[in-house]
Amino acid sequence: MAAGGINFAVFVLVFSVFACLCCCESHQNNVCTYYYDTRYSEPQGNLANCTWYSNNCCCRRTEVTSVASSMYPLFGATQKCRNVLNYMMCYFCSPEQYLWYYDNRVHVCGRFCELVYRECGSASYEGVAIASAYESGWDFCQAQTYLVSDELPCFDYDPKVFGGGGVVKGWRGGIAGLALLVLIVNFRYSM
Repeated sequence: MAAGGINFAVFVLVFSVFACLCCCESHQNNVCTYYYDTRYSEPQGNLANCTWYSNNCCCRRTEVTSVASSMYPLFGATQKCRNVLNYMMCYFCSPEQYLWYYDNRVHVCGRFCELVYRECGSASYEGVAIASAYESGWDFCQAQTYLVSDELPCFDYDPKVFGGGGVVKGWRGGIAGLALLVLIVNFRYSM
């Protein structure tokens, strides 16, 4: 095979590996402890909310809809406030809940509670600002029956969910980046 044919074959192979690593999502079926160990995480493509969990999810569309419809209106909330509260509300969809949901309680990170308090302090429910009703983020979370902790593992906010998606995480991201680099270098020097 001529050098140009080999370079093209390598280009196609590396591109295929890169495309598969970036686009083919895999998931690990974790036990969903919120559901008493009777459910395992799996893809849920039809979620109306909490969609960042759709590739590997513990909740179902009907459960998300039920929780979302029972939320009280919050007035004066910024977009960041709505995002952090929405993320907090979706804890029961997380495939990682086996790490921080036990003894029938969500073990939420104190820094997440403080973030909610900081971002939502001026928002109000029935005319009372969150910052007036609670002295701190810890107080706010405890009032929601969360167990607040700074010990890991605990449920924490992931800012990439609302701000920057498209990031390939973990070993697959490293391999995808390496494959892309090989692809670019090989293609450039084959020209």
